[in-house]
Amino acid sequence: MSKVVTRAQFVNSVETFKQAYESTHFGRSSTKIPFSQETNHEIFEKLDLKNQYKDPSEKLHIVDYNTGFNSFVYDLNHYLHPRFHLLIPNSAAMHRFWKRLHDNDPLCRNFYLFQEDPRSLRHYNSEELINSGKIVLDRNPAEKVNQTLLITGSYITTSDKSKVRSMLYFNQMRLAWYKYPKVKSLFWLRPADALKYLGIMGSRFRQTNSVVATAFGEVNVIAYSNFEKQKSVTRCMRQYPNAIELPKMPQHEDLMLVEFQSNQDKYKIEHMPEFTLVLHKLFMLPSYKVVQNLHFLGPGADEYFKQVLPASVLECRICDLPIEELVEISNLYFRWPFKPMTDLELYLESDKDHT
Repeated sequence: MSKVVTRAQFVNSVETFKQAYESTHFGRSSTKIPFSQETNHEIFEKLDLKNQYKDPSEKLHIVDYNTGFNSFVYDLNHYLHPRFHLLIPNSAAMHRFWKRLHDNDPLCRNFYLFQEDPRSLRHYNSEELINSGKIVLDRNPAEKVNQTLLITGSYITTSDKSKVRSMLYFNQMRLAWYKYPKVKSLFWLRPADALKYLGIMGSRFRQTNSVVATAFGEVNVIAYSNFEKQKSVTRCMRQYPNAIELPKMPQHEDLMLVEFQSNQDKYKIEHMPEFTLVLHKLFMLPSYKVVQNLHFLGPGADEYFKQVLPASVLECRICDLPIEELVEISNLYFRWPFKPMTDLELYLESDKDHT
């Protein structure tokens, strides 16, 4: 390959993924997942993917969001050989990059890309793929992991934060891909952003996003790097001693791979609107005690909940409150005869997490 000066020239000149990956221009001045096949295979084995997906070539569909310069998604395809592998690139340039590889590299023929500009894509495209028969998904999986769908994504820029919240919200409300139960998601995040979803009890990161993540699924750190030596990441990783430490990559920021395994019936939440309201109201001041935040639930809430909640719950800090107790508070809120009318407020509260 001749000397390349710009990203556009690089994108328009590549013929194979191997050629692209070995180039010094792979991911230069752009977000990237650049790890070697050896590192990626170590991750796949830690995830136990071949045992979790028994017949991927016949059943499994992989959907990758925000695809950029990404060796992980390439190696995942060749590791599992899925029936269908959809890429949704993060820019028009990346769409051209993967489209060129699809057309020229026999090892990339199994990837599928939409024809539209990726910036116009929305989650409703899933319906078109399902209705056309390109994707066949299981609504009632018998296994702990849905054998027909795996979601992956790279959310490593500041503008990507809302997209992760959208995914968690969709899982909570059983929307888009997450109306199919027990779907596994693997997201690449910046460590500082990932901490917000791990739900570590008592930490300043345990707020609404982490509760939503852990109330409707299992969350685990699979791999990470912390060459910037962020103290918050170091403290967090004590709870994940078996996570893979990613190698140092030149001109590359720290990353964390987080596994979100959907389990929407984990806590048998019967009153979702009330649970959502209680969660958002109480976590307005997460370091305060429950008794100090009751007034956020409406006029008269202090008197009502002081009568029906035990002292151990009332005196518990919100960031230390187990999800089981939040569910019970939402049940009590549902049964409260004098609760305020909050229909419009519930709609606005729900919107906060996915706009």
